[in-house]
Amino acid sequence: MCNSKNIPKFLGTTSVVILMMCSHAQAQTSAAPAAAANPSDDSTEIVVTATRKEETLSKVPLSIAAYSQAALDSQGVKSIEDISRLTPGLRFAKSGFGNTTQIAIRGIQASGGAATTAIYLNDTPIQVRGLGFSSFNPFPQVFDLDRVEVLRGPQGTLFGAGSQGGAVRFILPKPSLTDYSGFGKAEVAATEHGAPSYEIGGAVGGPIVNDVLGFRFSAQYRHDGGWVDRVSSFNQSVVQKNANSADAYVVRGAVTFAPSSAVTITPSIFYQNVDTNDSGNFWSRFSNPAIVSNPSKGIFLNGNPIAESSHDEFYIPALDVEVDAGPVKITSNTSYLDRKTQANFDYTSFHQLIITRPRNPYPIYPNQVGLGDMHNTQRVFTQEVRLQSTDNDARFSWVVGAFYTKAKQTNNQLNTDNRWNDIVASTFGPAAVAGPFGALNGNIVLLNNSRSTDEQIAGFANVNYKITDQLTFTTGVRVSSTKHVFDNVQAGPGADSVPRASGSIKESPVTPKFGLNFQATDNLLFYTSAAKGFRIGGINPGLPTSGGNSCAADLASLGLKSSPASYKSDTVWSYELGAKGKALNGAVSFDASVYQINWDNIQQRVLLATCGLGYIANQGKARSRGFDMSLNVKPTNGLTLGFTLGYTDAAFTETLLATNGVPMVVAGDGIGNQPAFAAPPWQGTASAEYRFPIGSNRGYIRADYQYASKGRLTTFLDPRIPGSDPAWGVTPETHMVNARVGMKINEAVDASLFVNNLLGEQDILINRRDNIASTLFQQQSQRPRTIGLSLTYRP
Repeated sequence: MCNSKNIPKFLGTTSVVILMMCSHAQAQTSAAPAAAANPSDDSTEIVVTATRKEETLSKVPLSIAAYSQAALDSQGVKSIEDISRLTPGLRFAKSGFGNTTQIAIRGIQASGGAATTAIYLNDTPIQVRGLGFSSFNPFPQVFDLDRVEVLRGPQGTLFGAGSQGGAVRFILPKPSLTDYSGFGKAEVAATEHGAPSYEIGGAVGGPIVNDVLGFRFSAQYRHDGGWVDRVSSFNQSVVQKNANSADAYVVRGAVTFAPSSAVTITPSIFYQNVDTNDSGNFWSRFSNPAIVSNPSKGIFLNGNPIAESSHDEFYIPALDVEVDAGPVKITSNTSYLDRKTQANFDYTSFHQLIITRPRNPYPIYPNQVGLGDMHNTQRVFTQEVRLQSTDNDARFSWVVGAFYTKAKQTNNQLNTDNRWNDIVASTFGPAAVAGPFGALNGNIVLLNNSRSTDEQIAGFANVNYKITDQLTFTTGVRVSSTKHVFDNVQAGPGADSVPRASGSIKESPVTPKFGLNFQATDNLLFYTSAAKGFRIGGINPGLPTSGGNSCAADLASLGLKSSPASYKSDTVWSYELGAKGKALNGAVSFDASVYQINWDNIQQRVLLATCGLGYIANQGKARSRGFDMSLNVKPTNGLTLGFTLGYTDAAFTETLLATNGVPMVVAGDGIGNQPAFAAPPWQGTASAEYRFPIGSNRGYIRADYQYASKGRLTTFLDPRIPGSDPAWGVTPETHMVNARVGMKINEAVDASLFVNNLLGEQDILINRRDNIASTLFQQQSQRPRTIGLSLTYRP
């Protein structure tokens, strides 16, 4: 039950204070039960642009999950993490190391290097290359969206490198030249054992000059209250209560100018700023064995001396131009991503582990602070031009285009520790401070600066040929020229003996696609496809082989004297068979596909358990096979049921041995360096919504259930592999139930009461430690039960 000390009593013993005004914009394309795993109020099927042309979801021969803003609002979706729980095959996970995250589709996940999942805001790719320890993808807030599209399987032909496993596209509404629309949204919610959350935002748009000039403007602020208390590791006195809070600010403006009926020009700018006060980590236990965290009782204690805060700010100015030239449509997108992130990582425990003998992860001095100050930048220029046919009923339909991008990234890491030299002296003697073990300038443990540039130019084409009115053959290809340049410099006792690492890699990947789809009836489509995906290789920074945190012993266990200087590109071939359709006048809709993905020369991070560092290497072959399906049913007027189910079996197919015969990977082990990143074999959802009249208004009751099965054995958990740490354990089976009850008044006001995590599930989703010598595990679990009342207004 909710903690009565935090909020006033409401609904008997449940404590909550909530006010929410919430609505969504009237999208230019609206959602239907068939559009997503869980339907919204709308009865019109969603329109997507996954093939670079507008098509209703049931006509697209791809495995796609698509959600309108209405569908996302009805399920209380606030983030990409919520979207991943609704979408079989999509895996989003936090690492437990600060606020870093990872995303994967169908088990194709990157543990370093270039991305395997493309992230798009409209036509702008925004995914990041793994650089240093603190680079993570930006994800737009779920606010004022036209829709979200999750494209499963490699999209190398139309979306290029970075989409090996698939793509997630956040599509924003365009300004209208004919109709005004807008909405207002606010929310206040109470989390059990935690602090309140609240949100306010709005959007408005419409014509300034009918048919000539239109605009759309939106702004949002959201505060997510925390529930983990940061305490002193010595006496557990509270340093900051509910420390893991976050604030998000989003502003977007766009103007569409139509100088003629054939031309539209849309300049826009998107700005987002997310400040996270602390990570959601809590300590499993403290040096005092009587002090432990207990999630089931609402006890979440984090003993880090500093808050692991992060600041993520970016803006994207873009210019979209569309020209309707009769039989041909010309589209141009020019954009620039400017992103800056700063993160604080608590290295106090890690520093303790690599110095003390015997190894001790708990701070020795009350005032000790080991800080990792991380600064990242991401600057990406993108230009794409497409030409495509406009007659979709013609025997031939096609799209051709050219793409250019230049992405520059930097990672600057500064580790300091105000008691490093004291610990070195007490462990190795005072003379060690004057040697390679001593901190620079008295407190600098590590300086680590990395720079990378990824440049790509590509041409692509996709052609559909109707063999008959029902049977269509699709083929496409993308030819790219890619270049990756990398430079890394390290200094300090944490990088003793590490040489400068620099180099470049050039490649010319070709990613074809073939498909065949059969429109058996207007309501039944069968399709099959084969597609290739590609990811460029990279350069490894060096590892210390002497000094206070030497990796020499770890490397020697693999028959190595130093880490590999570089790693090569990897590729996938995906084979898919699917069907989608409707029956009983649309009362039943379904979408199902089966697939196998063969992954060659897989890039995988090799973790070195003792020194806690690692490198990327090509680790042989793997495959991912499985299926995903969705079913929506309207058994009676007012009742809508939705179901999804997905199965992913991603594993290595061969055993790869190091030079000394030690296994690097073992056939049958799952893919994933950390258990949280590995795809659970089974994912599923079930939803039910019932609508009923209340006078001239409408009431509704809704429930959503989300399931993920227990994780599987991965390379990181296999004790046969050096560097593994089975003590982390596989991820547990999880169940999540959300519920909502409300009323729509005059179709403009929506008032509802919602409960997220109704059953109060508190599973240990992450159970990590810095290295195998540590007795301190840092853990994460779900947000506790959260209750709210919402009001929605849309004129």
